[in-house]
Amino acid sequence: FWAIIQLVPHATVRQLTEGELAWQVSMLLAYGARGVGYFTYWTPAPDLYLNWGPAIITYDGVRTAWYDIVARLNARVLPAGETLAGLTWLSTQHAGSQPLGGQAFRGDDWVSTVAGRAAVGRFTDAAGVPYLVVVNSDSLAAQAVTLTLVGAAGVSQLAAANDWRPVSVEPQAGGVRVPLDLDAGDFAVLR
Repeated sequence: FWAIIQLVPHATVRQLTEGELAWQVSMLLAYGARGVGYFTYWTPAPDLYLNWGPAIITYDGVRTAWYDIVARLNARVLPAGETLAGLTWLSTQHAGSQPLGGQAFRGDDWVSTVAGRAAVGRFTDAAGVPYLVVVNSDSLAAQAVTLTLVGAAGVSQLAAANDWRPVSVEPQAGGVRVPLDLDAGDFAVLR
């Protein structure tokens, strides 16, 4: 599925923070979205009733502060999305807090524990290799999230297109603990 996320303040819709924008995009990745659009890219024509705030580009064609923010975010989202597009989404669970309609985290033979507020999307490739999208569920503050992975000896994190980098892990009986420092609303793609 594709989704359009809220960016532009208007009427009674307030201005977002950078973390809130990242959180919206990150949660979509964790749930297996294949496309993300922004409402709106261009600032709509002036309207006294809706009182449109700044979009990525102003009505007159000038870049706003959102331009650089979205460009940085999209540089990370593109390789993540391209990777996830070739995988099968299995589930998304929430640790530390559970949104309305969300599934509470349950340990299993992939991830036994999660410390911190996080959404954990589980994916697999055609060969059965497990992948995770880990999202900081706090859109306003950075936080540390620690996963305990069962049966894993090592973990890699997607840094850029086809650029997987080893993550520092703490060996545990039967697996590893993976500490992640995530900015407000940020995500990590692991395999």
